[in-house]
Amino acid sequence: MVRFFNRERELSILDDLYDSQTSSLVVLYGRRRVGKTEFAREFIRSKKSIYLFVETKSESFFSGTLRIRWREFWGSGRGWIPGMTFFC
Repeated sequence: MVRFFNRERELSILDDLYDSQTSSLVVLYGRRRVGKTEFAREFIRSKKSIYLFVETKSESFFSGTLRIRWREFWGSGRGWIPGMTFFC
């Protein structure tokens, strides 16, 4: 089990952005193996969200994975939102 601690301030900042009525882009960057992925996963754990780990893969592999995650999230009967039609 991964232990997660000492990130209350950062999680609070993300919560404020998440609750905002405006759009935001958050970029997590840093050295390897310092907990960026676990931080992101901890943040979305209690939220309605889609987690998609992006690696160096082909565009078709990425879009296929996104399509699967989208259907898991929304259910197979729900279509793409208009801004995401380019993934079809």
